[in-house]
Amino acid sequence: MRGRLPEVKGTSPMAEQPPTSDLMGLILKRWWVLLLGVVLGAGLGVLALRVVPPTYTATATQLIKGVPGTGKTHVARCLARHITGDRPELLSTVQFHPAYAYEDFIQGIRPRLHPNGGLEYRLESGRFLEFCEEAAQRTGTCVLIVDEINRANLARVFGELMYLLEYREKDVALAAGGLRFKMPRNVRIIGTMNTADRSIALVDHALRRRFAFPLAGKTASS
Repeated sequence: MRGRLPEVKGTSPMAEQPPTSDLMGLILKRWWVLLLGVVLGAGLGVLALRVVPPTYTATATQLIKGVPGTGKTHVARCLARHITGDRPELLSTVQFHPAYAYEDFIQGIRPRLHPNGGLEYRLESGRFLEFCEEAAQRTGTCVLIVDEINRANLARVFGELMYLLEYREKDVALAAGGLRFKMPRNVRIIGTMNTADRSIALVDHALRRRFAFPLAGKTASS
């Protein structure tokens, strides 16, 4: 008579895993860990403002650069809130991309559907001109955050703004319509730039010297 195989006592690895409900309960019991993460995340902005020299808050244009994951956009928002006195109506954000153009940022001719079913083409202000028109009617410093600034063709998008960034007290005739435009004195621009992106080559030295460079994390060259 053959002997029976010895009985192996114990549980399988799958049985040792806690049920999903127990796992969620464990996470909820550690709520203080989640709260600590939120507090530390908010504190990064305060820490960033401490390492930025006070002169940057008075500079008309800043460019925060760094590799991905260094909190560039977060620091830009904290700096903008600091400059505007935490007034949301004085702060606006735009994100550049490869398809962004002069017509989107400054001004251009756009088609509009007429009530009778036809199309009409109007010269309309772009995002930056609209921001400046609103800023001229407000009291206090207004900040425009340009996220991922190096993803667009900046020479094409900025146009006459390249001149106005250096000569803030001057006005210039815009390409479409010949409107004389001057940047309001209460307008500030904060851009973010990813130094690990190949499109950084599009940011030429003429534009670089028009921006101050607070540092957000380590750059690709550091």
